[in-house]
Amino acid sequence: MNRKNWQLEYFPHTNTCGQDGKPCLQAKCKYWLEEKKCWDREFDTMVEETFNIEYGGDYIHYRDETGRTLNGLEHLHFNMQVVDKETFSEPIKATAHIRFNSRRLTKKVQEKFKLYDWTIDSCCEDGGDDHDLVFVIDANPKNKEKILDLFNFITRIIPEIVHYEQFVNTCDLCKDKCMSLTNFGKRAICGSCELKIINENLENYFKM
Repeated sequence: MNRKNWQLEYFPHTNTCGQDGKPCLQAKCKYWLEEKKCWDREFDTMVEETFNIEYGGDYIHYRDETGRTLNGLEHLHFNMQVVDKETFSEPIKATAHIRFNSRRLTKKVQEKFKLYDWTIDSCCEDGGDDHDLVFVIDANPKNKEKILDLFNFITRIIPEIVHYEQFVNTCDLCKDKCMSLTNFGKRAICGSCELKIINENLENYFKM
């Protein structure tokens, strides 16, 4: 049996819910499809097939032309929100997260590609400056085609974002690629150049 068939037949053979580890409710669950498949598992399969990742991969990483992991665009992540599986009072929602290493880059990508229906969320739990572009979609099984449209849109736009990230994360002074730049008017410079400018001009302010 190939990987895809194994995934599709994962439920109900294990009789275990992939969301909470409890016994599968099958027909009583709002995620259970008429085709006798779990929609939560089917959603993961759509992500895996669209973005060509292995089973169980939660974060999709990208690399530059040299094969190195990108510094600015950190990863792409999808999440189907867990709601009460037996009631239909809440709609099923899924979120797409595109994570960047700074709010500056996140905002510039949003403006460059006119992603104004995406929100910017901080994810700086460890004290960094990581931010996500987040899109929330109705993840009802009947909305499958629109979900796939979103996946395909992201597939098309990511290479453009990768190219743009290299441009927008280049210091205007030394022309080196830098993970973190500071904007000064229309210029963006790295920490090394900022320190150099301060040191070269500091004494001028003390003479005033």
